[in-house]
Amino acid sequence: MYGSVVNRILESDEGTPEVGGPATITHYSDRSPATVVKVVHTRTGPNAGNLREIHVRDDDWKVTSGSEHDGSAQYEYIDQPDAPVTVFRRTRKGWRSSAGSGLVLGIRERYYDPHF
Repeated sequence: MYGSVVNRILESDEGTPEVGGPATITHYSDRSPATVVKVVHTRTGPNAGNLREIHVRDDDWKVTSGSEHDGSAQYEYIDQPDAPVTVFRRTRKGWRSSAGSGLVLGIRERYYDPHF
């Protein structure tokens, strides 16, 4: 097992990606908000029509109440049209980027683990 158990559980829930929909990028124990900007399906072959890639763009965020250091933070998420796009591909461990980050579809969440 690697990283946060909560992140691994969230990653196991398969959502349906929609352009403009919410997403969460999971890191070792942290999570960052994102927006789905492109969905790519396989065009030919036996897997034609299956999802091949999901492109997401990082969202900005700000704390509106509480504190990141004790887990009580409430966030406001802000779209960043010029933010870098990360590509995720399906693997045995779910949706993964080339850097190893995971992807959760259908929710937009920021979590900072204060223990690291």
